Amino acid sequence: WARVRDYRLGQIERLSNVRMYLESEMDAGQIQEFGADAVALATGALWRNDGVGRSIRFPVPGCEALTPDDIMDGKRPHQPGSAVTVYDDDHYYMASVIAEQLASEGYRVQLATPGMCVASWTEYTLEQRHIEKRLLNVGVEILTRHELSAVEAGALRLANTLTGDTREHEGSVVSVTARLPRDELYDALKGKIPVRRIGDCFGPSIIAAAVYEGHRYAREFDAEIYPDEVPFNRTRYELQH
Repeated sequence: WARVRDYRLGQIERLSNVRMYLESEMDAGQIQEFGADAVALATGALWRNDGVGRSIRFPVPGCEALTPDDIMDGKRPHQPGSAVTVYDDDHYYMASVIAEQLASEGYRVQLATPGMCVASWTEYTLEQRHIEKRLLNVGVEILTRHELSAVEAGALRLANTLTGDTREHEGSVVSVTARLPRDELYDALKGKIPVRRIGDCFGPSIIAAAVYEGHRYAREFDAEIYPDEVPFNRTRYELQH
């Protein structure tokens, strides 16, 4: 995914009419002072820490877990050698990446998911078998068809999605479930200047969707949009005999 980012930056750098300010975080006041005629906010999204995801609609009691954002920022669950459950209700690649990283650092890692297999969405990209094999090779224990039901001090409870039976597991939790848009800037600017949310700031999705959203914003920038019309051309065929 870093290649996608690097490629986009490389293409933008070639444009003489585009200026980039990297690593320049701005607040609402600074954006207004900038004086732009229009603002697009692509501020991304953050992973939830309360267990809410595809299967669980309400926060899990006691759950204030670490998230992928925390792990990538350098935070860790207790000491290496301790037990960690990576709870995956995202079903893509992120949970397996986090589990493999923690296992390489010496943690005793268990990956639990409500799905029938690890990273089930990657079956569509022909990666699932390779991901599961790699996790087993680095010592990650895999527990499918289990849902996070509660988190306590130094322990968590997982429920079998078929039987409903719950069992306590020692250790801490890393929650890989759903993401929430970082839309605080949008709320602060809405109604004050022309502003639009795009990408994960509008609706968290995969990187391909974020690229599409940016391209769509540029295409529609000077166009008159009719929200009630179909935004694409339809080809109609008539069969005669």
